[in-house]
Amino acid sequence: MNTNTQMAKVGPSELLRVAVDKDLDIDKLEKLMNMQTEWEAKEARKSFFKAMAKFQGSCPIIKKKKAGHNCKYAPIGDIQTQVKALITKCGLSYRFEQSWNENILTLSCIVSHLDGHSETVTMVAEVDGSGSKNPIQGRASSVTYLTRYTFTGSFGIATADEDMDGRLPEEFQEPKPENYPQERFDKNFPGWSTSIMEGKSTVQGVIDKLITVAPLTNAQEHQLRNLQP
Repeated sequence: MNTNTQMAKVGPSELLRVAVDKDLDIDKLEKLMNMQTEWEAKEARKSFFKAMAKFQGSCPIIKKKKAGHNCKYAPIGDIQTQVKALITKCGLSYRFEQSWNENILTLSCIVSHLDGHSETVTMVAEVDGSGSKNPIQGRASSVTYLTRYTFTGSFGIATADEDMDGRLPEEFQEPKPENYPQERFDKNFPGWSTSIMEGKSTVQGVIDKLITVAPLTNAQEHQLRNLQP
């Protein structure tokens, strides 16, 4: 059995205890302490990446639902809410650090594992001067922006537009309801009726559109077909 195998099995802390019992000199004791520190750091790093792999293998694709300037995005609060329990389950945690140098923001997301290893993603940005934001709003906007991107970058979180449902793995898609929601049907029925009566839509056209959302009940389909001119 080689020295590395023995160390992995026994652990430097046990070697350190033996050194103290044997009354070894300071230099040898210091070397053993350095070995212990290096070994623990290496083991903590391995645990971190193992936990991160577990997180990324279970993390859902976050949908971009909020409208921004010419695009949609996923607010940081929505992202954190959806992955918070999974982060904890994997033994991970995170925190943010920020500093300002005049109008330049430096923001870091630090992700840590229970065993002690941490990894950091840092981004830099100027105050957001878009729109009619005042200085405080501009700073808050920059903080929010960098928080979102350092967080998703640290955890390797993917986001997708809502219209990508058909291209997402089935387990990441929201399940369709068993039947078309009755409350929604009752609310929209007068509008469908008017559209059909005015010749702007057909009964079959309305039905075909609705079943892309969820199957119709027999009663719902019968109610629609009774509108046939």
